[in-house]
Amino acid sequence: MAQHAVLSASGAPRWTRCVGSLALSKDIVETSSKYADEGTAAHEVAQMCLEQGQDASAFAGRVITVGRGEGAQRTETRWEVTEEMVDAVQRYVDVVRNLGGELLIEQQVDFSRWIEAPDSFGTSDAIVILGNELVVCDLKYGKGVRVEAEDNEQLMLYALGSLDVADLIGAEIETVRLMIVQPRIPHVSEHVVTVAELEQFALRARIAARHAMHQYAGKAEPKLTPGEKQCRFCRAKGICPALANEVKEMATGAAGVDDFEDLTLDATKAGLVSTDADLLSSMMAKVDLIEGFATALRAEVERRLVQGVEVPGFKLVAGKKGARAWVDATEAEATLKAMRLKQEQMYDFKLISPTAAEKLAKAGTLGARQWGKLQDYITQAQGKPSVAPVTDPRPAISVATTPEDFDDLSVADDLA
Repeated sequence: MAQHAVLSASGAPRWTRCVGSLALSKDIVETSSKYADEGTAAHEVAQMCLEQGQDASAFAGRVITVGRGEGAQRTETRWEVTEEMVDAVQRYVDVVRNLGGELLIEQQVDFSRWIEAPDSFGTSDAIVILGNELVVCDLKYGKGVRVEAEDNEQLMLYALGSLDVADLIGAEIETVRLMIVQPRIPHVSEHVVTVAELEQFALRARIAARHAMHQYAGKAEPKLTPGEKQCRFCRAKGICPALANEVKEMATGAAGVDDFEDLTLDATKAGLVSTDADLLSSMMAKVDLIEGFATALRAEVERRLVQGVEVPGFKLVAGKKGARAWVDATEAEATLKAMRLKQEQMYDFKLISPTAAEKLAKAGTLGARQWGKLQDYITQAQGKPSVAPVTDPRPAISVATTPEDFDDLSVADDLA
């Protein structure tokens, strides 16, 4: 396997934080997902928009073929450019265009010299040179995980390679702006670093790369360091002994049964006291890590069973059947009509949603005044409060509560 495929920029959150992850996942085949392929299709549309000076709507309805692998292992998926993809890509394109400056699209950047690993390069979605500032912009089409620009190893490696590109065209860069555009949430994150700060990161990345490749070559045992960020997309987390031990300690150590009983007793009195809050905090900080491990563990067991490998105590069974559907809707419709059914018996009619109405307004089917009249009939529920770490950029909400707002947890005694 080529070294550049090992020390990738997209994999940097793993190999910079857990240097043994490359060695542990060495023999595990990297597979794609429908979400990754859909993101690849969206990136292709974004590239065409920026290169051809078109808006995303120009590609609506087009089918994008995404291919992976070579030879007999090659797979292809086809993605239609839907209205959702058009809207998301356009948001990203607008952000890039509004930056101005000199734009480099899908630019290959080589960061080999910075981490002292030959053939280490990647492709940056967009690089913009604004005088003495370099902007490295990355499109994240996914909406399941919120991505931030600060401490983003992938973007910082792109930035290091981009410095060399800027140097070639005579630009004297003083600061670098890292940007993540995640249009389907929607979310835009920016973080500015100096060239000196990037060079400090390069030193840390260089040390991590040296250890990672040493272990990858089998010259040392993998040093595994579990963590939410590095484990999130690691394909070896289902078999990682360090992560399994972390989960075991969480389940049998700091968060034992006695701890939960204490929390229940205190919660029925005057809420959580400081010691309980500290316990909750330490446990909550690892929830994503444990949930990710459980998902990967289930996937690994399923993979082995599908391949005919025995996993004692478990077997494959048929899942829940999908919803019933007409084999040929046109033929089914004609048959139902021949049965002389009434229209209200044959069809489900419902009013279009506000989102669908807005699309009609954007397309010009509804005029601005007509769309304005509809605003009085549109309501939108507020998002439910959700737990997030204090580093999350969204502002905290204030919730005034009284003891009566909480369920009486002592009822649990009656259920024992």
